[in-house]
Amino acid sequence: MSANLPIPAEFVDIAAICVASEMTIGGKVVLGVEGRSLHEGLKVGRAFRAWMPGRVDEFGFIEGQDFETYDGLSRPNPDASKSRAQKTKEYRLTLDMAKELSMVENNEKGRLARRYFIWREQQALSIQPSVSVAEIERRMMQALGGMVKGIVNKQIAPKIEQLSQKVEGVLAILQA
Repeated sequence: MSANLPIPAEFVDIAAICVASEMTIGGKVVLGVEGRSLHEGLKVGRAFRAWMPGRVDEFGFIEGQDFETYDGLSRPNPDASKSRAQKTKEYRLTLDMAKELSMVENNEKGRLARRYFIWREQQALSIQPSVSVAEIERRMMQALGGMVKGIVNKQIAPKIEQLSQKVEGVLAILQA
């Protein structure tokens, strides 16, 4: 899904934080973004652990369709004397959910992130294969048909010929 097109200058900063990439959500490979990265890119004033579940509830996002959660570990602060990694709840978001969250933040970073996600989606769609699924299916069936025909001609046809000769021999004996 991804192409190596240069990122427009206006999106360089947000794209470095909110990397839109292929991920699996609800068993489907989709374009998405990590929730924590989006939170950082939007410069949200609330803690991620409160912001994300609040937005999920407020806007009715559906787990397995709009996002997936998984367990992660926080990065310890090396400057703190008693710093250690903590278990975290992480979110993978579809691009549609990321666009909506960006829009409802109602700030310049949110508008920029939404435009970046739209650009990223259009970029992914523009590199879709030019051959239709039906054409790919037709070509595969044609190739499989040729392979089956080749197997029949090489392996089965000689066996049929041998059997036919044996049957003719048996019939000749029976008629004599």
